[in-house]
Amino acid sequence: MKLKRLFLLIIIFLITGCSVDYNLTVNDDYTFEESVTILQPNSLWGSSQEEISRQVYWALVFARDETEPAYFYRQEKILGDSKSGAKLSYTFSKDEFKSQSAFLKSCFSSYDVLFQGNKLYLTAGGFKCYDLLGDNYDLRVNINVQGQTISGNYNSKNNNTYTWVLKKEDDVIIDLVVDITKEEVKSSDDKNLIIGIIIGVIILLIGVALVAYKKIKDNNN
Repeated sequence: MKLKRLFLLIIIFLITGCSVDYNLTVNDDYTFEESVTILQPNSLWGSSQEEISRQVYWALVFARDETEPAYFYRQEKILGDSKSGAKLSYTFSKDEFKSQSAFLKSCFSSYDVLFQGNKLYLTAGGFKCYDLLGDNYDLRVNINVQGQTISGNYNSKNNNTYTWVLKKEDDVIIDLVVDITKEEVKSSDDKNLIIGIIIGVIILLIGVALVAYKKIKDNNN
């Protein structure tokens, strides 16, 4: 019930023709930062910023179950010159994300988030929100994860951000495998030891050079 109430907000925006950006960031500590940003032209909201703000507020209230507010997602109003809407966000632990992400549970019939060795597998298929959406919409899925790409069917990639554009006529499947091996970072003690060795070698070379110079000078005298 909580998932349906929350996701009604996204449906409210989508049936009127708007843009939706889903963003997921996998952090170094393997927490998942999830956010959904939903924007709609101001002309579809109202004639003034006050009216727009009021309508966005009530859209958020409609999506909230007052007995358990907002299904723990943070809600933020966005009021712009041309588009306005809302942003829903939450940071999940490694174990929470798979079972509690409203986007995954509401809109995909199958999905998996798997850490196996040094690899992260993200898959999702059977996008099932199309019947609830209008024809005029733009839905983009952006996943940011540090590491080396092993495989993926993304539409585009910018640095470590992979993007899928979900179109109604396509059978959307999200598939991504990334090697998340972290580079070994030397400790400060190791760095200090290396610096000390280098300085010691330099001092030794200077000492040898001075001794050699003194011998040459003595021989010349």
